[in-house]
Amino acid sequence: MNIDIRTLAILLSLTNLLQVIALFAQYRLDKTHIGLGWWTLGNAVVAIGFLANYMRDYPGIGPSAIIANNVLFVSGMWLIYVGVLRFQDQRERRAQIIGFCAVFTLAIIYFTLINDDLAARRVLVSLAVSAISFFIAKALFIHKPRAVTASANFLAVVFLANSVFFALRALTPFMGAAVGGTFTPTLTQIETYLVVLITSTLWTLGFIILVNQRLLSEIRYAKENADLIFNTSPDAVLITRLSDGVFVNMNEGFTAMTGFTCAEVLGKSILEVNIWKDPEDRQKLVTLLNEKGSCENLQAVFQRKDGSQLTGLVSARLIILESAPHIISVTHDITSRQRAEEEKSDVLVRLRTLSAAIEQSPVTTVITDLAGNIVFVNPKFTESTGYTAHEAIGKNPRILKTEHMPSTAYKELWDTILSGQNWHGIFQNKKKNGELYWESATISPVKDEQGAVTHFLALKEDITERKQAEEALRMSEMKYRLLERV
Repeated sequence: MNIDIRTLAILLSLTNLLQVIALFAQYRLDKTHIGLGWWTLGNAVVAIGFLANYMRDYPGIGPSAIIANNVLFVSGMWLIYVGVLRFQDQRERRAQIIGFCAVFTLAIIYFTLINDDLAARRVLVSLAVSAISFFIAKALFIHKPRAVTASANFLAVVFLANSVFFALRALTPFMGAAVGGTFTPTLTQIETYLVVLITSTLWTLGFIILVNQRLLSEIRYAKENADLIFNTSPDAVLITRLSDGVFVNMNEGFTAMTGFTCAEVLGKSILEVNIWKDPEDRQKLVTLLNEKGSCENLQAVFQRKDGSQLTGLVSARLIILESAPHIISVTHDITSRQRAEEEKSDVLVRLRTLSAAIEQSPVTTVITDLAGNIVFVNPKFTESTGYTAHEAIGKNPRILKTEHMPSTAYKELWDTILSGQNWHGIFQNKKKNGELYWESATISPVKDEQGAVTHFLALKEDITERKQAEEALRMSEMKYRLLERV
């Protein structure tokens, strides 16, 4: 049976064009994997090479078409090789590829324009395609990601088979086979067109499968990570339908926070379960989501299964599941923190009330927290030190420290008051203007209703004049004793 080689060549060209369209469509859908663009470009260059193949019989452009056909075909194969490496996060050796292409182009020009030798061109092209196909197969075998092993192995076999065929094709001129023209229906030419048709179709299909297999693997990995985060979060993560508030999914943090299990609420409305103490709070959340698409740190009160209440901060956004809008929300329980802040506020109120009672007292009053930072001073403090309340609050009392008071004295002070005892002492401090002065201080721990120490209250009296008088008396005594010795 005779096979029309030109018909076969046209079929190959049309198939190659369809392959380029398929790869380009895949590239438009997924631009995250850069190798796909190189494969599309490589197949397009090969297709242009086949187009040049038809022009070799036209008078005047035949030699140029022959050179373009061979150079474009080999260059397209190199682009496919680069795409394989880039897809696997590898880098090509650009200088070697450029050098290879330059030498190959010069050789084709020589055996076309200077010494027209069809057999030599066949050997050169066949060896070049065989080598590049081998490099592609090797890269697929060595660098294949674990997630795409099957498709990478399939492609590697296709390119390896292509390499073997073209290596054997390079030997045909030395085995007495007739070389013939490009469109001469010899066995070698028919085999070449059929093999290129089959292998190019298979590698195009393989590349599309490779990309989609990797996408599926990445989606599965992302879903596993999302599920892990969803299920291990200590906060309550909840997915409900926007339209009616029906529970779709929830994590273990939701059960731990509310006491409701998945089986108890799944498929029910969030209003039916009656988790929100005030349904208006949920409506406020829905309104914000409809307006902005997201909501952050909305404070609301919720009801547990046992009837107790908790205060939570809700952050949520709209997502689309099964073509319907849903709410994914994360609720952080701030009940303990809020209670602690309220208790702290109550203590501060009591302390300020206490301080207000002695605000006009000549005694300096300072209140510090457990970290030793000042939270309250009375006007006498400003009068004694020169520091205003704004300058002092938030600072450590060590702003008054002088070099004359050793750190050991401060350690003794803190050890005493932290043990719940009052501390009495006299020490020298420094005012804002640098002036030194003496104080007599009593520092007492302040406790809450449960007996826990929350703050420290310091009552101080300026005794600088007394210390100066004592020092003057001491100096007088020393002078008197010296005079007695004389």
